[in-house]
Amino acid sequence: MTRLTTSSYVKILLVVLLCVVLCGGIVGCSRGCSMATQHANDIFWQAYDSYDLAQKGDGSVRASDVKDLQIDWAAGSVVIETRADETADDAAITFTETNGASLPESQRMRWELSGDVLQISFGPRDYGFIGCSPLARKNLVVSIPESVANDLGCIGINGASGSYEIGQIGCELLDINLASGQVNADIVRADTLALDVASGNVDIAGNIAQQLDVELASGMIALDCGEACPRIASINVASGNVDVALPDESAFTVDLEKMSGLFTCDFPQAQGVYGPAGRSSNADSVGSASSTDRATESAGGRSSANGDAHSNAAANARRNADALGNFDITIMSGQVTLRPR
Repeated sequence: MTRLTTSSYVKILLVVLLCVVLCGGIVGCSRGCSMATQHANDIFWQAYDSYDLAQKGDGSVRASDVKDLQIDWAAGSVVIETRADETADDAAITFTETNGASLPESQRMRWELSGDVLQISFGPRDYGFIGCSPLARKNLVVSIPESVANDLGCIGINGASGSYEIGQIGCELLDINLASGQVNADIVRADTLALDVASGNVDIAGNIAQQLDVELASGMIALDCGEACPRIASINVASGNVDVALPDESAFTVDLEKMSGLFTCDFPQAQGVYGPAGRSSNADSVGSASSTDRATESAGGRSSANGDAHSNAAANARRNADALGNFDITIMSGQVTLRPR
């Protein structure tokens, strides 16, 4: 059974409440709408409670002082972009917000630089951010100089709803938690990519060489891992689709557990290993990914995606090939696809 985190279940509940609020908004801001909005507010701030930060409104900090970037945003859009800069010494990370309505200072975004961590949040919780408020959507743009954009530590995004776009950055960890909405990213690299999505669409391209962690409750995740195959990957799907494109020369093993749904791997397979080793083998004697998956689907329970007939070979391959990646995949319902780029 898929191992969704507590935050995933919180997000799922938030999505349900968002729907209630939006439906209420169609017929006007009634008492029921206000109550639903308050409940949604409570859940959001229970999950992300870092909103009482020192600074208000737009700001900038010296880029060399920032290693990690944390953004908590409720509704609207977030854009993280890079720009050319003249010298690294004068470079600054700037961040600005806009809103269709007049935005009083008391309801501007909050931010703070603590050590080398720049934290930016949606703002105070003294008004409803969904449905009934004219301040429901705020748009944030974070501009990072190219001189430092490829040498960041952790970039973390907690989003309740809205759209999130990430440009040409490089970081050690890209950590995205999304309740509802859309994420698009075309990054240089992320040594580790962590995605926790309750509902929505995620499309990310970039080199992910070390670790990939995916938790999907509902929606669609499309990943293009660039020129690198993750060494370790964990993909847990309650419902929805996860599509992972890997370099043609990738070599990896797969451990699969599912209740229903479909696992597909378009790489050749031989002796428990997916990848180039399978190209010179007899495919009929080894078994394709799709035929192995059908056997697993009918049997249920836990099995190796490589087939019982080759379990010993798979174990030997894992012990003797340090360069192999390993994908640990759990599917409750939905589909996971691994394919060449």
